[in-house]
Amino acid sequence: AVRVGGILAGGYDTGFINSLGDGANGLETSVIIGKFGRVAGFSAELGYRYRGSTQVNPSAIGPTTSGVPIDVPNELFTNLAVFVPVGDKVTFGVDYRIINALSGLYLGGPGFSPSRFPALEEDIQVLSGRAIVQATDSFGFNFFAGQVVRGVNTAASTLIGGGISFRFGGGAAGF
Repeated sequence: AVRVGGILAGGYDTGFINSLGDGANGLETSVIIGKFGRVAGFSAELGYRYRGSTQVNPSAIGPTTSGVPIDVPNELFTNLAVFVPVGDKVTFGVDYRIINALSGLYLGGPGFSPSRFPALEEDIQVLSGRAIVQATDSFGFNFFAGQVVRGVNTAASTLIGGGISFRFGGGAAGF
Protein backbone atom coordinates (compact mmCIF):
# COMPACT_ATOMS: atom_id res chain seq x y z
CA ALA A 1 0.00 0.00 0.00
CA VAL A 2 1.00 3.61 -0.48
CA ARG A 3 -0.14 6.08 2.15
CA VAL A 4 -0.25 9.88 1.87
CA GLY A 5 -1.43 12.19 4.64
CA GLY A 6 -1.50 15.84 5.54
CA ILE A 7 -0.19 17.41 8.74
CA LEU A 8 -2.04 20.48 10.03
CA ALA A 9 -0.43 22.78 12.57
CA GLY A 10 -2.39 22.80 15.82
CA GLY A 11 -3.75 25.81 17.64
CA TYR A 12 -1.34 25.47 20.56
CA ASP A 13 1.71 27.48 21.60
CA THR A 14 5.04 26.04 20.46
CA GLY A 15 8.36 26.62 22.18
CA PHE A 16 7.47 25.06 25.53
CA ILE A 17 8.78 21.68 26.70
CA ASN A 18 5.22 20.40 27.12
CA SER A 19 3.98 21.50 23.67
CA LEU A 20 1.97 18.80 21.96
CA GLY A 21 3.60 19.24 18.57
CA ASP A 22 5.85 21.29 16.39
CA GLY A 23 3.34 23.81 15.04
CA ALA A 24 4.03 23.27 11.34
CA ASN A 25 1.98 22.09 8.39
CA GLY A 26 3.37 19.27 6.34
CA LEU A 27 2.98 16.13 4.30
CA GLU A 28 3.69 12.49 5.10
CA THR A 29 3.96 9.55 2.75
CA SER A 30 4.96 5.93 3.17
CA VAL A 31 5.03 2.51 1.57
CA ILE A 32 3.61 -0.39 3.59
CA ILE A 33 4.01 -4.10 2.96
CA GLY A 34 2.68 -6.99 4.98
CA LYS A 35 1.57 -10.57 4.97
CA PHE A 36 -0.86 -12.10 7.42
CA GLY A 37 -1.64 -15.77 7.83
CA ARG A 38 -3.22 -18.11 10.36
CA VAL A 39 0.07 -18.69 12.22
CA ALA A 40 1.77 -15.29 12.02
CA GLY A 41 1.98 -12.01 10.17
CA PHE A 42 4.33 -9.12 9.61
CA SER A 43 4.22 -5.58 8.34
CA ALA A 44 6.85 -3.02 7.43
CA GLU A 45 6.43 0.68 6.69
CA LEU A 46 9.03 3.08 5.35
CA GLY A 47 8.14 6.74 5.12
CA TYR A 48 9.12 10.37 4.86
CA ARG A 49 7.62 13.28 6.81
CA TYR A 50 8.02 16.81 5.43
CA ARG A 51 7.16 19.75 7.68
CA GLY A 52 7.40 23.45 6.96
CA SER A 53 8.18 26.24 9.37
CA THR A 54 6.61 27.66 12.49
CA GLN A 55 7.24 30.93 14.33
CA VAL A 56 9.37 31.57 17.42
CA ASN A 57 7.05 31.91 20.40
CA PRO A 58 7.87 35.28 22.05
CA SER A 59 6.33 34.04 25.34
CA ALA A 60 8.71 31.07 25.65
CA ILE A 61 11.76 31.08 27.89
CA GLY A 62 15.08 32.07 26.36
CA PRO A 63 16.18 34.39 23.60
CA THR A 64 13.34 35.04 21.18
CA THR A 65 12.87 37.10 18.08
CA SER A 66 9.18 37.51 17.37
CA GLY A 67 8.14 36.45 13.89
CA VAL A 68 11.36 34.57 13.06
CA PRO A 69 10.54 31.32 11.27
CA ILE A 70 11.81 28.01 12.66
CA ASP A 71 12.28 25.13 10.23
CA VAL A 72 10.85 21.93 11.70
CA PRO A 73 13.13 19.01 10.73
CA ASN A 74 11.97 16.53 8.11
CA GLU A 75 12.05 12.87 9.16
CA LEU A 76 12.49 9.38 7.84
CA PHE A 77 10.51 6.75 9.73
CA THR A 78 10.27 2.97 9.83
CA ASN A 79 7.68 0.79 11.54
CA LEU A 80 8.26 -2.97 11.78
CA ALA A 81 5.77 -5.39 13.34
CA VAL A 82 5.27 -9.11 13.88
CA PHE A 83 1.84 -10.50 14.78
CA VAL A 84 0.73 -13.85 16.18
CA PRO A 85 -2.99 -14.68 16.27
CA VAL A 86 -4.25 -16.63 19.28
CA GLY A 87 -7.57 -18.10 18.20
CA ASP A 88 -10.02 -16.22 15.99
CA LYS A 89 -10.47 -13.12 18.15
CA VAL A 90 -7.10 -12.19 19.72
CA THR A 91 -3.78 -11.19 18.14
CA PHE A 92 -0.55 -10.27 19.91
CA GLY A 93 2.18 -8.22 18.29
CA VAL A 94 5.62 -6.71 18.76
CA ASP A 95 6.50 -3.39 17.09
CA TYR A 96 9.78 -1.57 16.55
CA ARG A 97 9.53 2.07 15.45
CA ILE A 98 12.35 4.35 14.36
CA ILE A 99 12.07 8.08 13.64
CA ASN A 100 15.20 9.82 12.36
CA ALA A 101 15.16 13.62 11.99
CA LEU A 102 17.30 14.73 9.05
CA SER A 103 18.45 18.03 10.61
CA GLY A 104 17.86 20.23 13.63
CA LEU A 105 19.24 21.67 16.82
CA TYR A 106 20.55 19.78 19.85
CA LEU A 107 19.44 20.51 23.41
CA GLY A 108 22.01 22.91 24.84
CA GLY A 109 23.81 23.18 21.49
CA PRO A 110 24.55 26.25 19.38
CA GLY A 111 21.41 28.23 18.52
CA PHE A 112 19.19 26.36 20.99
CA SER A 113 16.83 28.07 23.40
CA PRO A 114 13.50 26.74 24.74
CA SER A 115 11.67 29.03 22.31
CA ARG A 116 13.18 26.94 19.49
CA PHE A 117 11.97 23.48 20.67
CA PRO A 118 10.21 22.79 17.33
CA ALA A 119 13.63 22.89 15.59
CA LEU A 120 15.09 20.03 17.68
CA GLU A 121 16.57 17.02 15.94
CA GLU A 122 14.52 14.37 17.71
CA ASP A 123 15.54 10.80 16.91
CA ILE A 124 13.69 8.01 18.67
CA GLN A 125 13.46 4.23 18.73
CA VAL A 126 10.53 2.52 20.48
CA LEU A 127 9.98 -1.16 21.22
CA SER A 128 6.38 -2.03 22.05
CA GLY A 129 3.93 -4.86 22.41
CA ARG A 130 0.27 -4.87 21.49
CA ALA A 131 -2.90 -6.89 21.89
CA ILE A 132 -5.74 -6.69 19.36
CA VAL A 133 -9.17 -8.10 20.18
CA GLN A 134 -11.90 -8.45 17.55
CA ALA A 135 -14.89 -8.66 19.91
CA THR A 136 -17.54 -8.94 17.16
CA ASP A 137 -17.59 -8.79 13.36
CA SER A 138 -17.85 -5.00 13.49
CA PHE A 139 -16.26 -4.00 16.82
CA GLY A 140 -12.73 -4.39 18.16
CA PHE A 141 -10.23 -2.76 20.47
CA ASN A 142 -6.48 -2.73 20.96
CA PHE A 143 -3.94 -1.89 23.60
CA PHE A 144 -0.23 -1.17 23.30
CA ALA A 145 2.63 -0.42 25.67
CA GLY A 146 6.12 0.58 24.62
CA GLN A 147 9.41 1.90 25.86
CA VAL A 148 11.83 4.35 24.28
CA VAL A 149 14.98 2.22 23.93
CA ARG A 150 17.17 4.82 22.25
CA GLY A 151 16.92 8.45 21.32
CA VAL A 152 18.46 11.86 20.80
CA ASN A 153 16.78 14.95 22.27
CA THR A 154 13.83 12.89 23.48
CA ALA A 155 12.56 11.69 26.83
CA ALA A 156 13.29 8.15 27.98
CA SER A 157 9.61 7.37 28.41
CA THR A 158 7.02 4.63 28.55
CA LEU A 159 4.18 4.87 26.03
CA ILE A 160 0.74 3.41 26.71
CA GLY A 161 -2.26 3.64 24.41
CA GLY A 162 -5.31 1.98 23.05
CA GLY A 163 -7.97 2.26 20.44
CA ILE A 164 -11.41 1.16 19.39
CA SER A 165 -12.36 0.12 15.89
CA PHE A 166 -15.84 0.01 14.44
CA ARG A 167 -16.69 -1.20 10.96
CA PHE A 168 -19.72 0.26 9.25
CA GLY A 169 -21.67 -2.54 7.52
CA GLY A 170 -23.45 -2.89 4.21
CA GLY A 171 -23.00 -1.31 0.82
CA ALA A 172 -21.50 -2.62 -2.38
CA ALA A 173 -18.12 -1.08 -1.59
CA GLY A 174 -17.95 -3.00 1.70
CA PHE A 175 -18.53 0.01 3.95
